[in-house]
Amino acid sequence: MTQKLILRHGDCVEVLKGYEDGSIGAIVSDPPYGLKFMNKDFDDLGEGAAQRKWHEAWLSEAFRVLRPGGIIKAFNGTRTFHHMAYAMQEAGFTDLRLESWNYGSGFPKSRNIGADLADWEGWGTALKPSWEPVVVGRKPE
Repeated sequence: MTQKLILRHGDCVEVLKGYEDGSIGAIVSDPPYGLKFMNKDFDDLGEGAAQRKWHEAWLSEAFRVLRPGGIIKAFNGTRTFHHMAYAMQEAGFTDLRLESWNYGSGFPKSRNIGADLADWEGWGTALKPSWEPVVVGRKPE
């Protein structure tokens, strides 16, 4: 059996508004982590309450379009996932839990102090996490 795949591009809140209530069975998402990664504007969600408010906007729409019993899995950063988890609970999701995506490659998101100290080339100011939290929730039946 072949199924048709439809890809939609745009602001997720606006795209989700185009779906009927309870029309989606599961959502897997990788929203911005709010780490200001490499000074990119898309990843600057503000601090604390501002991050939670940003997440509440898309999570409220995700909650609306999920079928009862539907599952959401949303990736986030080790330093900011708690803001998304809080917003997920506020949106109405239950049975919240964490899963882990483990990896051993990549580079820390930090300042390279090697540029200042020739003998310390490649030294950074942050540790590199070897996992990313995936916050999982369920829309109640």
